[in-house]
Amino acid sequence: MIINVKTEKKGASVMIPDDSYIRIFGFMRNEMGLQKTELLTYALIYSYFRNCSSFNGTREYISKWVGSSHSAVESALNSLLKKGYITKTSERLRGHPVVAYTVNVEALPPCAEHDSMLRMCKEDKKREC
Repeated sequence: MIINVKTEKKGASVMIPDDSYIRIFGFMRNEMGLQKTELLTYALIYSYFRNCSSFNGTREYISKWVGSSHSAVESALNSLLKKGYITKTSERLRGHPVVAYTVNVEALPPCAEHDSMLRMCKEDKKREC
């Protein structure tokens, strides 16, 4: 399931809603070794994964969130893809190409929270059918 990122346009820049947040979990640093732009980018994508969805926002949105340049975000996304921590899919939504990123569950370290979250997501998908 893909959920559109809520953004508010003010002029030409993307604004992050004031009530938005991401969480950085210890395993992201301790076991995956992520840091800086990579860490924040992964945490943003992971926040969508925790809600059983994929992130399909723009690189501009990621850049605003993590406080880094577009090229740093592009580099972080490519690195996360190369390490196998995230996956990328392309779809067409209302005739427009949409790129979505999600957490690669195979790359997650063993954790009770992940197991229960995955079970919950699978149950949600069954209800959608």
